[in-house]
Amino acid sequence: MQSVGGDLSTFSGHLLVCKAVLAQTDRAASKAAAAAHGEGAASAGSGGASLVLMDEIGSGTDPAQGVALAQALLEAILATGAKTALTTHYLQLKDLAAADSRFEVAGMEFVDGKPTYRLKYGFVGESHALAVAERLQLPPPVIHRARDLLDDGARRVSDLILKLEEETHAAEQERAALAAQQAEATAAAKTAKKAEEAAALRYKEI
Repeated sequence: MQSVGGDLSTFSGHLLVCKAVLAQTDRAASKAAAAAHGEGAASAGSGGASLVLMDEIGSGTDPAQGVALAQALLEAILATGAKTALTTHYLQLKDLAAADSRFEVAGMEFVDGKPTYRLKYGFVGESHALAVAERLQLPPPVIHRARDLLDDGARRVSDLILKLEEETHAAEQERAALAAQQAEATAAAKTAKKAEEAAALRYKEI
């Protein structure tokens, strides 16, 4: 969407797309309400059947202003009744699920700094920017400096999310191991019961 002739930066281009999406969802909601009006079933936010997919909304500008604009746009789209799936690295947008029942959060699972491509519902994922930088072998001094530049609050939040991810993964592995042991025990019990029944039948025959 960048255009020198059209005086469009990447961010300006994204805003024009968002403007068009909002207009489209408004039209869809109006059409759905008009169609339902004859049946007396119209309601605010009936929304039509719009599905909006948005990637990194609010990026490309000052983060504080970008996340505020992103939330406002997201709320405006949801007000039309549209369903929206949004990817973001903004923690403020991820936190919406805790304060607004219209939102649900999910995160992509990382294990040992690598993505598993598993989507975990109810899970706020860490961005793993530094882990990815390490995996791609950026110079260690650069990574160490980047970690030092994180403010204490951001570093604590990042560490807590990472620790939660590790504990969740460990708990899932433990549950899987217990389930496997239970399955083995159940299978062994069934085998023992069949052997017992076979032995009892032979005894009767004798």
